[in-house]
Amino acid sequence: MTTKAIDILQKDPNGFFLLVEGGKIDHAHHAGQARLALHDTVAFDAAIEAAVAMLPADDTLFVVTADHSHTIGMGGYPSRGNGILKGPEGVRAKDGLPYLTLSYANGPGASQSGSRRDLTDSKTEENEFLQEALVPLSVETHGGEDVAIYAKGPFAHLFHTLHEQHYIAVAMDYAACYRSNTPDHCEWTHLLQRC
Repeated sequence: MTTKAIDILQKDPNGFFLLVEGGKIDHAHHAGQARLALHDTVAFDAAIEAAVAMLPADDTLFVVTADHSHTIGMGGYPSRGNGILKGPEGVRAKDGLPYLTLSYANGPGASQSGSRRDLTDSKTEENEFLQEALVPLSVETHGGEDVAIYAKGPFAHLFHTLHEQHYIAVAMDYAACYRSNTPDHCEWTHLLQRC
């Protein structure tokens, strides 16, 4: 979809704004299904790579971020090469049960009985597997951590550290001269659009 959207939008001589969302990442986390979230993160990465390959680097500002985090965490000491959807091999928690490298602070993967599930024979790499969670909820919730923001291209320097979410839209507006042509770079941009 990203490449088709770019094909269509590139026809506008005044440029364009395109937002590509990896929405299924969010759905999978809410369902407590880490494998699906990781799978869709890889698909999102492929969409970003396709956009970068199609658009000129000297005239395109790419901004990649998330609108929130989730309660997924990574713990334990798995050995190098151990699958991320598994737990540390041969290691048991104090309750004698194996545990996974990835787990959620809350969500549908929590035990309703008060004790953890025995994951010894669980197929933790299947799409529908529910990762362990601490607090039982029907859906996993958003987290409160800061999310990363990455930028490449003209005005990427505006995205250099932690920012409040509203700053992202303001910085993108400034870079693209959408609402104001008063900054010096906007006059140059508008002159180019008239050519």
